[in-house]
Amino acid sequence: LGGGGGSGHANNGTATGSTNGGGMVIIKTGAIIGNYYSILANGNDNLTVSGQDGAGGAGAGGTVLLDVQIFCTLNVSVNGGRGGYQDFSCCEGNPHGPGGGGGGGIIWSSSSFTGINASFTGGAEGLATTDVGVKVQFGATAGMNGNTLIGLVLQGSNGLPSCYTSLVECPPLPIEMLSFKIVCSSGKPKLQWSTASESNNDYFTVERAVHRPLGGWGALGWASVGTVKGAGNSSMTTNYTFTDAAPADGISYYRIKQTDYNGSSTVSNIVSYNKNVCGVSVYPNPFDETLYVSIGTGIPVNALFRIVNVLGQEVCLRNIIIPGDGTSIEINLPLLASGMYVVLVNDTDNSTLLLNTKVVRTGVRVAEK
Repeated sequence: LGGGGGSGHANNGTATGSTNGGGMVIIKTGAIIGNYYSILANGNDNLTVSGQDGAGGAGAGGTVLLDVQIFCTLNVSVNGGRGGYQDFSCCEGNPHGPGGGGGGGIIWSSSSFTGINASFTGGAEGLATTDVGVKVQFGATAGMNGNTLIGLVLQGSNGLPSCYTSLVECPPLPIEMLSFKIVCSSGKPKLQWSTASESNNDYFTVERAVHRPLGGWGALGWASVGTVKGAGNSSMTTNYTFTDAAPADGISYYRIKQTDYNGSSTVSNIVSYNKNVCGVSVYPNPFDETLYVSIGTGIPVNALFRIVNVLGQEVCLRNIIIPGDGTSIEINLPLLASGMYVVLVNDTDNSTLLLNTKVVRTGVRVAEK
């Protein structure tokens, strides 16, 4: 929570006052979806210029708390303001001093900063113009830079996020989720998640939401598409799967809602899935030194193409664009040794695993000595 800058020292009635800090922004919701958005909690610059007396300081950057999944580019700025300037060119002697810059604020996220462009720079100090026209700091300093933090969880009841209000650690969740992802399986989204531990966990509800643009990005409306029985109480890793037999066209969003025996519930992070790009094929198999990758969805796909050997070592990594018109992209692998491999293709726009299949490399010739 950015504080305001201090007023300048006055004895001739020409000092300037302070400016406001950036305040606080709190966002707790399921997801932010779209293209580009900005959250600004900057401290105000001190734009007035004092005369013979001191200039006021600038406001500090604010605090932004984010408990949300990001599916866009989010610009978050908590910069400190610029200190006030002083014009002492009218008079002889030393100036009383310009204002200091405001410190940078804090950006606190519940998970990673993927998709977030964070800015938390301290503001510049003001300058004083002396009686000979030279601009000097005269003791004013720039504000210190702020910082980013990861791990905030906002939870509570009756609209009051109890573990946020004092910024203390929240109570442990009934499950400890290790992973949650979606893979393409025979043209259908297959949800895979695992837990490290469970306490009084009755069941999981798989919920789906569909993006519907209504002159922009419409709100997500969550609906249940199935349930999976939980393990109850467990201290071991437990793996779960669920396949949505009737996925919606285009981009969908999925989350896992966990429900206790007492009826209380928590929700997971959100994972996106695009039905239109779930149909990648790789051929021929076995192959000599060239693989072909194609998809017949009518939509080009930005993809990450990987090959992993039987030891789990990644032997090929390429960013590719797969044409959506059924034509193929050629992957030449002349140096790949004979043997069995796993080909993995990920949709880089939606983080969906589109293909996970085994292939065999044959036909490697040994050079004659």
